[in-house]
Amino acid sequence: MAVALLLGLLLGGHDLVVLAAWAWPEHVYMMPFSTLIVMVCFLYAVQRRYVGVVEQVKAENSQLQEDLDEQAEALLAQNEQLREAERQQALLLERQRLMADMHDGLGSSLLSALVAVEQGQMSQDRVVEVLRECVDDLRLVIDSLEPVGHDLVSLLATMRYRLGKRLQTGGLHLEWDVQDLPPLAWLGPPDALHVLRLMQEALNNVVKHAHASRVRLVTRHHGDYVEIRIEDDGAGFDLQTVRHGRGLKSQLRRAQWLGGKLRIDSVPGGGTRLSLRLPVDRPVEHGQA
Repeated sequence: MAVALLLGLLLGGHDLVVLAAWAWPEHVYMMPFSTLIVMVCFLYAVQRRYVGVVEQVKAENSQLQEDLDEQAEALLAQNEQLREAERQQALLLERQRLMADMHDGLGSSLLSALVAVEQGQMSQDRVVEVLRECVDDLRLVIDSLEPVGHDLVSLLATMRYRLGKRLQTGGLHLEWDVQDLPPLAWLGPPDALHVLRLMQEALNNVVKHAHASRVRLVTRHHGDYVEIRIEDDGAGFDLQTVRHGRGLKSQLRRAQWLGGKLRIDSVPGGGTRLSLRLPVDRPVEHGQA
């Protein structure tokens, strides 16, 4: 470009000489040619500059893409580490939950039975009964860990299979009036165990105390909640006498954990009906404390 400008100056000087009649032939002017040369050189310089800018942009974009790829890989690695930490935390919490539940249930029953046997205060039949309850309790914990696909009916069917023989041994006829229920997205292992525990305790009460011949398990879907009912034709009882008992308090706590409502209706001589209502949709944070 500098050469073109210099050439233009020289040709312009030539035209001045011609114009002043200092040179021959006086009709030949070179300045128009210099303008064309300068224009061509200018366009060439602009094209070179444009190509250079494009190449620079490509290089910068390539470097930027490499940086983005590196950052994406780093984020993926961090996310994987976070997911692994969450999995480990979930496993730890689940292990602690199972240990606490087994300590309060299975461990307490075995310890009480052991003390009673050592002191000669428990008959052989009672020992067998306690051991059978412990086996059922252990199976219940294992069943709560099985994937049921948020299906409450499948969970109850598993409980029926586990406890069916015991109900028959207790002289109870089980009526299975179960209808399809919508999936409960929140129903994970901790919640499943609470449902199984609550139902197990209700059925155990029927076997031990109701003096019933028939027990009926019912499920129904009512809009935004589902209902599980256990009804028996036993002796019934006065609710005021058990309102402050540990068993009822435990059932109420489990229902509260599940975000549901528990209701027990019973009158002496009129049988008992236990109703557990559970929400179809439940806030994610509920039950995680």
